[in-house]
Amino acid sequence: MPDYVSGRGGEATDLAFDFSTDKRSDGASIQPAVPPPEGKGHMALYAIIRREGWGTPQDLQEAAARSTTVGDDEMSDDIRWIRSYVLAEESGSLGTVCIYEASSPEKSREHASRADLPITEIIPIADTVVVRPDPVAAA
Repeated sequence: MPDYVSGRGGEATDLAFDFSTDKRSDGASIQPAVPPPEGKGHMALYAIIRREGWGTPQDLQEAAARSTTVGDDEMSDDIRWIRSYVLAEESGSLGTVCIYEASSPEKSREHASRADLPITEIIPIADTVVVRPDPVAAA
């Protein structure tokens, strides 16, 4: 079981989390994230699942470029792409699990529509459990 819980944007702390009771070692409860009011400066974390969205790595690269352009140039007050994990789907296609900060789930959908990206599901992120950092790809 992971020993460290990290809040949004923070470093890992020594607060143990008991998944059977939804309590941290300091007694605080971890509650599901409630999206904040829409507007500039109010951002929540979301996991955006995109199943079987792309046939080739090139298709995914093109989608990533569109996503970056829309997010950075057109919607920078409402959405910020943090990272993505590419999924090797059983069908041979590619999917993603993307982590975004957004002012609302609706803005995530608007971003996807503008960038021509699929969305299977949007899930609010309540907290981050860091067991170890993401591995670094070999050069």
